[in-house]
Amino acid sequence: MKNLRLVSLCLLLPSGQLLGQQPEPSVALKLNRPEQITSRAASAIQSKVVDLLKTSNFNSKDHVDPAFPDGARGVHRRYRETIGGQYLVVAFPRSRQLELIRGQATAVEIIVGLNHPKYTDALFTIDPDGRVVEHSKFSGELATDLLELVRNMDRS
Repeated sequence: MKNLRLVSLCLLLPSGQLLGQQPEPSVALKLNRPEQITSRAASAIQSKVVDLLKTSNFNSKDHVDPAFPDGARGVHRRYRETIGGQYLVVAFPRSRQLELIRGQATAVEIIVGLNHPKYTDALFTIDPDGRVVEHSKFSGELATDLLELVRNMDRS
């Protein structure tokens, strides 16, 4: 029998992956420390958050709109960006049905982004099935008032 030599050739692409290999998912990590609101300010903040949500004109569940580019992928990316920074969460013990300017929302949580220096910059709800729903075209005045309320709240 003849000696057989096996030679393997791997082509490495500029991206660092092998030819024919599926791209690896990218991973990004950003940590943030949540703060519990236990003062009297909690009820005022909850009320203002609900009021802000009620002014929403569009949501990613009911409206296919340029306000939600890239569909579900874009909604989830913007949600991750929001919770990667400063945000506020109002969690309800049971789901709440809320009337909006255009439509309805059922929420177990409302998430508000606090990453702009002058106003709340993002608004999401989590429905009872765990779906993330993005809301847009909400009141700028309430968005500014809410951020001011959060900044000035008593944290005791």
